[in-house]
Amino acid sequence: MDKNDGGPAFPDPVRADASAVIPAEAGLGMSLRDYFAAHVLPVLSEAHAVDYRLHNGHDREAREMAEDIADAAYLIADAMLEARKA
Repeated sequence: MDKNDGGPAFPDPVRADASAVIPAEAGLGMSLRDYFAAHVLPVLSEAHAVDYRLHNGHDREAREMAEDIADAAYLIADAMLEARKA
């Protein structure tokens, strides 16, 4: 992956230790980027649900709306990772 994913959301120092028997990549779970995006989803989903109701659902397909929500969640997650650098 080319994007900075922020590393593991819940790092395990034993598994990340170079001398550990388990490879560092194994079992680290979701990235911090995924964690941030997941926490933004409820807000974005509600905002799109309101938009959908206002437009009576006629102008957007559900799949397109879901893709927009997912894209927006990762855009916000990327911005959050950038903000951490400051």
